[in-house]
Amino acid sequence: MNRFRIRCKVQFGLFAIFLFRFVLNVLPGSGLRVALLRLPGNSIGRNVGLHRGLWITWPMNISIGDNSTLNMGTFLDSRAPVHIGSNTMIGHRCSIYSASHDLNEGSFGTVKKAVTIGSRVVIFPHCLIMPGTVIEDGAVLLPGSVASGHLAAFEVYGGVPAKRLRSRMTEQSYSLDYTYWFPNS
Repeated sequence: MNRFRIRCKVQFGLFAIFLFRFVLNVLPGSGLRVALLRLPGNSIGRNVGLHRGLWITWPMNISIGDNSTLNMGTFLDSRAPVHIGSNTMIGHRCSIYSASHDLNEGSFGTVKKAVTIGSRVVIFPHCLIMPGTVIEDGAVLLPGSVASGHLAAFEVYGGVPAKRLRSRMTEQSYSLDYTYWFPNS
């Protein structure tokens, strides 16, 4: 295939992703956003809240469990799989990356690693989650923290880089519901 045809295919693909993002953020309310996100085959549970300003790099490789919420301005890099459990709260302006660059490779190649966020996890606003991170059930990430590696279940983490600060109670029984139709949706 010649270069021009390859460039045209790439540009068409990028334009299609742009349109997907645009429509995703124009739709009022979580229910319509969830329906759109399910179209390319993503596994999105019941009662999921997807607030406006959601930025998705790739409209596939996403699984979100029941009753979870991605708040306003969440950045989701889903070039590698991103799994989010049930009853998990992702605060506004959080960034979740599943791809980066190999700093030690001469060609600065892309490295993709899945991100797994368990159930009943609380990620406060402005956090950064790096490729390959695993956050176990019930963990908490405090505002502005940078998570990389493995965060243990029912532990509270904070800082840059995120360090374990204390334990969280293991008896969690709440069920989230932030599927607003219009206000701040």
